[in-house]
Amino acid sequence: MTVFIAGSGLLGRALEKFLINRSHKKVNLLSIRSLSLEQINNTLMKISNDDVFIDSMDPNAINKDTSQDHLKKIEIIRSNVLSFSSKFHYIFLSTAWLYH
Repeated sequence: MTVFIAGSGLLGRALEKFLINRSHKKVNLLSIRSLSLEQINNTLMKISNDDVFIDSMDPNAINKDTSQDHLKKIEIIRSNVLSFSSKFHYIFLSTAWLYH
């Protein structure tokens, strides 16, 4: 089983570190900012039945400085993942409400 974590913010990095230190699972952290949409989609195509996808892509806050391209990229990734999420475990985690 592989755990895919989408979003390399505070939550994603902490979860990755915890899972690497406490489990025998393979962990793949996907940075939404540094990876292209094509690279992310290629990785997502490798997800199989026993895998887990953790969606932690929400920004801490959305304001006038938040890149619209970044938000659109998240929307596309979520749409792609949800279109075939019946094949694996999908978990949505967001800490965005903690920052308000």
